[in-house]
Amino acid sequence: MTAPRREYLGTLVAWNERQRIFRTAEALEVDASNRFEIVRRRVFYDEVLLATLHREPGGGPGPWRLLAVAPILVLIGMAFGEAPAWRIGIWVTAGLFGLAGLAGLVLPSWIVTAFGKRARVQIRFRLREAKARTVYEDLCRAAAAAQAPAALEAVPPPLPESPTPGHPDESPPSLGYSERGEDG
Repeated sequence: MTAPRREYLGTLVAWNERQRIFRTAEALEVDASNRFEIVRRRVFYDEVLLATLHREPGGGPGPWRLLAVAPILVLIGMAFGEAPAWRIGIWVTAGLFGLAGLAGLVLPSWIVTAFGKRARVQIRFRLREAKARTVYEDLCRAAAAAQAPAALEAVPPPLPESPTPGHPDESPPSLGYSERGEDG
């Protein structure tokens, strides 16, 4: 028995967890690692209820980590008061960390989300809008193809035509009023 072929799509990094997302023939697989255990969950294409693509400014833990390192480096640079070459080098490094952190907060990320019946998958693409749109379109196409047979079964059969009373050439029955609006 061979293992199903998995194609790596992307990651989602949070403060306490790292997720790697893969595409297989019948589902999206998420390998979530929180430093102690790895959990695998799947969102099957035939269970996808909603797929979204949206843009979000930077965020995530990456830029915040860079911004947290910058003031620490400034404090270390201040400790080297008698060695100005070291102090300037550390302050330049702190400035680079700060600029990289700010750039990470400002630059956009594209997020593809698939909501299933029991699970949700998010994939973050930084500065790769074309890749995000391609993954989103492939996800929608695969979900539609997987759900098409079930959608055909769910369509009720057409109602039979009800026979009309009387012949089509007959005039409609009279309601007891004359054309002038008076009782006849």
